[in-house]
Amino acid sequence: MKKNQCIVVPVDGSETSIQAMDTALELAQATGAKIIFLHAAYFDSSTDDDADSWLPEGPVTESVGDIMEDVRRVVKERLPANINAAFAERTGDPATVIAEFAAAEQAGLIVIGARGLSTVEGFLLGSVSQEVMETATCAVLIIKQKRQEEAFS
Repeated sequence: MKKNQCIVVPVDGSETSIQAMDTALELAQATGAKIIFLHAAYFDSSTDDDADSWLPEGPVTESVGDIMEDVRRVVKERLPANINAAFAERTGDPATVIAEFAAAEQAGLIVIGARGLSTVEGFLLGSVSQEVMETATCAVLIIKQKRQEEAFS
């Protein structure tokens, strides 16, 4: 990665997005790159009104405003003073939004967390990290979910 380039880090509050954020922060410290933390979701905060929501409760329909508030808090806690960082929010298909945003920002790298889906699960449920890797015009670093090793008895 060239010095002073831009790194886009999609964040959604998941453990793997936090791991991706930490990795990007290390890379930014080493290279002087700017980081843009991007929250891309199908819905925006206008769907957060619980009283009138027509959507069922669940992880896909969680309050976008609450997620972004949590993400910003975690980023601010971890962000070193010498890192140039910004936040962005976009609405739409996350994989498409991420790839297009990175291209528009002329990013040199996308650091994205993966849920650790199997090939079949990824096919059935859709893998954002897989689609970003296939469509992005810059390098993509995928951070896999850390799995705890099971103890043998």
